[in-house]
Amino acid sequence: MPRDEIPAHYVLEETLFKKEDIVILEDGSVDFKNKSPFVLVKKGQVLAKKIPYKQGEIGYNVFGSGLPYKTYKPHKIMAGKNVCSDQEVYIADCDGRFQ
Repeated sequence: MPRDEIPAHYVLEETLFKKEDIVILEDGSVDFKNKSPFVLVKKGQVLAKKIPYKQGEIGYNVFGSGLPYKTYKPHKIMAGKNVCSDQEVYIADCDGRFQ
């Protein structure tokens, strides 16, 4: 089977998608005031990491003919305001809400 070519790109940290667990108090109630509907980040927290370029490989069928590989097109992630960029990671420049 052919292996897709993957250009260098950034991938968001999985911790940014993790939902907080709902804490049930001893009396069976839930305190929703302490639970934030937003994803909050701290200054210096890694937001995204760079995935290096990966060369595609041609595959072959049963007759020995080459099967072309495809080029994967990832979503572009760009650093916005309050995000500093290293060559390998995007880092939060201040505490705040992740968008």
